[in-house]
Amino acid sequence: MTLKKIILSAVLACVCVAGLAQTASEFMSLGNRAYEKADFAQAKRFYADAMAAGGNSAELYFNAANACAKLGDKGEAVLFYKRAQMRNPRLREAEANLRLFAKDNGIQIPEKSAAETYLLDLSLFEWTVAGFAAFWVAVILAFLPVMFGKNNAACVFAAIVLFAVSGVSGYGIWKWGKTINTAVSLKDDVALRLSPTPNAPVCATAQEGQSGEILGEKDGYIYVSTPSGKRGWADRKQFAPLSDF
Repeated sequence: MTLKKIILSAVLACVCVAGLAQTASEFMSLGNRAYEKADFAQAKRFYADAMAAGGNSAELYFNAANACAKLGDKGEAVLFYKRAQMRNPRLREAEANLRLFAKDNGIQIPEKSAAETYLLDLSLFEWTVAGFAAFWVAVILAFLPVMFGKNNAACVFAAIVLFAVSGVSGYGIWKWGKTINTAVSLKDDVALRLSPTPNAPVCATAQEGQSGEILGEKDGYIYVSTPSGKRGWADRKQFAPLSDF
């Protein structure tokens, strides 16, 4: 068999295998196998297929980030590591790999304070449930003594504690809102423009892997502010929001 036929057979085999995959989990399994064989480009393609099929697990984003990191795709690596953290805040490997990758590639990742580390250890959903439950239980406990005409110090104290918990939960929800409202530059020299149009003057550029807070959205553009103080309108296809999954 000639080399040309061997290559053609291998390509057809890959196409057939990919064609048999129907679900996100099947595509992710194919990606994992390709990654184990050090075929990082093929792994990345299968992970992309898994996402297109509706996959959005922390494991999928983490594996995709690792594949992108191996390929040197800095923007997508940072984006997927951050999305993995969003899906599972307690996935320590995602935080560790992100910081190591950022350090090796000169990408600025803001340090988290002790309070932020604690607050982001629970997901947005968990903080929402905790805050909702604490608030309404506190309300009930606060009104029990009034309803029954008794001065129950224990109920009042418990209500105060739970109101404090609901306040902390509210702050945790706010912190998560700022974290989610972030975008990542997917290539070098992404143009930040004065207005959300393709022909608007460029006021600054962002490097690949750079994160920015989203301050506004219009006509397929997002208005971002980077940690270094740069601001401008960027094409959301080049400056991808974390929440686009």
